[in-house]
Amino acid sequence: MIGDKIKERREELGLTQGDLEKLTGIGNRMISNFETNKSKPNDETIMILTKALQCDANYLFGYKPGQTLKAVSQSTKAFSSNKIRVLENIQSVLNTLSDDELLNLYDYVSFLAWKRENGSKKPK
Repeated sequence: MIGDKIKERREELGLTQGDLEKLTGIGNRMISNFETNKSKPNDETIMILTKALQCDANYLFGYKPGQTLKAVSQSTKAFSSNKIRVLENIQSVLNTLSDDELLNLYDYVSFLAWKRENGSKKPK
């Protein structure tokens, strides 16, 4: 589970929960809740954690190079079968994209997340 990976990586870096709190601004209690799998970090928090823990989100979700998303899902129960299909298709395309195309894709995904959270409100 993601909490196990957060703790594992924090310890690999020789950090305490207090150190991680200072690096991220995420409260010690919340970090503890993540690490004990009592709560799950949202997308924004995952991005903050990946920077502080010097890893990517794939690591935190238990994905290993060469492993399919289906295998990860079966071990973590993270995705529905429809999401697995879509993510596997996306995964196969990602390796073919240029850096600029990847940045454009990231911007678009960020926009979709913003749109989901804000509905029809226009950006300021």
